[in-house]
Amino acid sequence: MRSHSVFTSLAAGVCLLASLAWPQTANNPPVDTSKLTQQILSLIKQKKWDQAHKALETYEKILPDSEQTLLFQVSIYFGLDRQEECQERVQYYLKKFPSSPNCDQVLYFYGNSLFRTDQVAEAIAYLTEVDRTTMDPQLKKNCEILIRYWSRPEKLGIELGGEPPKTSREMEQIKDCGLRFLRMALGDYFHEKGEYPDKLEQLLEGHPAFLRRLPEDPYAPGKTFIYQKEGDSYRLEAHPAVVNKP
Repeated sequence: MRSHSVFTSLAAGVCLLASLAWPQTANNPPVDTSKLTQQILSLIKQKKWDQAHKALETYEKILPDSEQTLLFQVSIYFGLDRQEECQERVQYYLKKFPSSPNCDQVLYFYGNSLFRTDQVAEAIAYLTEVDRTTMDPQLKKNCEILIRYWSRPEKLGIELGGEPPKTSREMEQIKDCGLRFLRMALGDYFHEKGEYPDKLEQLLEGHPAFLRRLPEDPYAPGKTFIYQKEGDSYRLEAHPAVVNKP
């Protein structure tokens, strides 16, 4: 049995986020760009960000300031982890197309981009607004999941720093959170490469990397969790808790 979590499925269908296929825009382009559009969407779904960006350069020459071009820019800059450019494109899009039915999806990207640049409170605020206003039930569900996840104090302790755990309950919370992070990243890795990594350090490779750093096992200070690839599955667990005997 493969190890999965709600965050792994989120990574496959949402997280990476940037693989979202945007709805068709209301304004028909003056030239036929359907083949190029489908090519870029295919590359985005495969997370081939560099190739998608190269194809986008051609698209930008044909339709330099169209709604579809801006949507592609938001998606691809997010996937390339060029978050400042992603956020700038979102702001420009919202000024240019304030009544577009895609605005809720663009704001969803914006919230996730803010989170990636450690602006957690702002990210939660934007996703809360999307959750309140969107008519898309799947997008609403994704917002609610991420808001709960980002609001968890033990998760923020791992990502943004904080005091080390002091009680056995806190140790278990940190352990569970670290394992969720790894399962999410392993699901992303499998979705993109068709196999699990031989070692966890491979999650730190790539552009962007699947993780910025490996979470520390609270039961083994200075070490990450125990991982072993097992064919098309894997084993992931914490180190045994050490019981101090009197």
